[in-house]
Amino acid sequence: MNQKETLIYLYMLAFLPTAMNIFSVRKNSISVILYTLFPLIYTLFTNLAIYHYPSFPALVLDSLTILIAFNIILSFTLFIMFGNYMVINNLARQQKLLLRSISLQTTLDNSIGAVWTIDKDYILIATNTKYTESIEKEFGITGLKAGIDIRQHAIWEKLSEPLRAQYYSVLQGQDILHEIELNGKHFEIKGVPIYDPKGKIGGATFGSRDITAKKNAEETLLKAKKAAEDANLAKARFLSNMSHEIRTPLNGIIGITRIMQDEKFLPGQYENLKTLQDLSEHTLQIINNILDIAKIEAGKSFLENKRFNLHRFIRKMNSIFSGTAKLKGIKFIIESEGQTDIYLFGDEVRLSQILINLIGNAFKFTEKGNVTFKICSEDNPDSEIQNLRFSVSDTGIGIKKENAGKIFENFSQADSETTRKFGGSGLGLSIVDNILRLMDSRINVESKYGKGTTFWFDVCLKKSSITTLNKAITQSAPDTYSLLNINILLAEDNKINQIVATRILQKWKSNVTVASNGKEAVDSIEENKFDVVLMDLDMPVMDGYESMTIIKQSFPNIPIIALTAASFDDMNNYLSNKGFSEVVQKPFTTEDLYSKIISVLKRA
Repeated sequence: MNQKETLIYLYMLAFLPTAMNIFSVRKNSISVILYTLFPLIYTLFTNLAIYHYPSFPALVLDSLTILIAFNIILSFTLFIMFGNYMVINNLARQQKLLLRSISLQTTLDNSIGAVWTIDKDYILIATNTKYTESIEKEFGITGLKAGIDIRQHAIWEKLSEPLRAQYYSVLQGQDILHEIELNGKHFEIKGVPIYDPKGKIGGATFGSRDITAKKNAEETLLKAKKAAEDANLAKARFLSNMSHEIRTPLNGIIGITRIMQDEKFLPGQYENLKTLQDLSEHTLQIINNILDIAKIEAGKSFLENKRFNLHRFIRKMNSIFSGTAKLKGIKFIIESEGQTDIYLFGDEVRLSQILINLIGNAFKFTEKGNVTFKICSEDNPDSEIQNLRFSVSDTGIGIKKENAGKIFENFSQADSETTRKFGGSGLGLSIVDNILRLMDSRINVESKYGKGTTFWFDVCLKKSSITTLNKAITQSAPDTYSLLNINILLAEDNKINQIVATRILQKWKSNVTVASNGKEAVDSIEENKFDVVLMDLDMPVMDGYESMTIIKQSFPNIPIIALTAASFDDMNNYLSNKGFSEVVQKPFTTEDLYSKIISVLKRA
């Protein structure tokens, strides 16, 4: 091997790998092409010179030799520089990897719960301190770290079979999220598989956290909820019992008052009797409001859908408040727009309750001037829906702007001065607001302090095909009632209520037999023939439910009307399913009692 060949080989060994490395790092193809082209040309020229074809000048060959020598020196320089670059680059990579490792471990150690990762052979790849601490605390095992086969470790024996199965499930590609109880504590465990770039499962990562405090809080919340439900149930029972206890004597007071008003009395007694009637009916309204608030808060308030006549409904409002207007010296104006002598389907009782509260408030907070009740009925013959707008306006004290939002809160009035001067329970407008929400409507208010207030709301009710009033039922004067040759059994344990009901029924020329308990009612019906039975529900010896069941066994077609002072959820449907033909709630009006008796007789 001559000197030139030696230079060529050195060039190949020293420079070409360096050029290739530079290419691989920098993606610079020029360096490779440039530094590989010269030795190839030189080799070609040398081989051609051996065969003396063609003849190259010595200067050319010497120049090539010098160039190769220069390139050899340059290649070694580049080799040294590239070596330094690789060393520095590797150090930088190691520092980055170390920083990433520290960051990852710091992240793991500061995670909420324990975290650990295994490969497909159950070798621990990474853990955090919470994992090792929890293993030591719960199982008393130390020394768990990356590189350990957990199946060959003492921890595996401590794990229950379901926990071992979870490892297997995740390594088979299934995500898990389970709660387990361990040593009296509750843990939530989550596991997901790890996939390699080819989509194959290479391991699994797990996380767990102690949720004992959360579970205890949930149990405490459930107990509190149960206690609240029990308290609501107890409240409902208390209110139902109080309703019965208050309504029973109130029925007697209202009944006796109405009877006295129909009889002869001294001229000076009229105002006293009217005041007594207003007070007793006001007390009844407060009781109804309290019961309704309890039902609404419990989410057990429902609307009925019965047919009623709008014109009769308006007359009823006039009848209720005409006496109040006269007593206070305030004009009570009723205005109507559109057709009102129509039948509609809806909850007449709830609608009455809304307007009684609104009109009653208007009278209460108005000392002079007038109260106007206005009904706008939209006439649309092609529609099955009747759009109604009810408004109540007064010339009373008005509402301050800052108090407008408070008046719809339970047990709240505009301010303490209003409460002291005018009194009230603070339930009326809250009841109105909640009932209208059930009707998919809302109450609106416009007021100027010191000049008056207007409340208004819209409702949409379905029309009825009936267009004429049933005069046999809608007569309102007690002297026109006639139930000739009707035998009625009255089962009622309260003496006052016996007197009230009996005198009303006898005024209608009815023959009345009184039973003081359910047992007497059963005995009486077996000995006499009755057209209608009025049955109180709460009686000694035998209650109304049991006596009604016994009576129906022997006399299935006899109509039995429930008389009750109780108030509970879906009462009418409940009593109807029990077998009662109708329900009359105490305190009852003569109109309601009469219409219910007429109704059951027509169906008998």
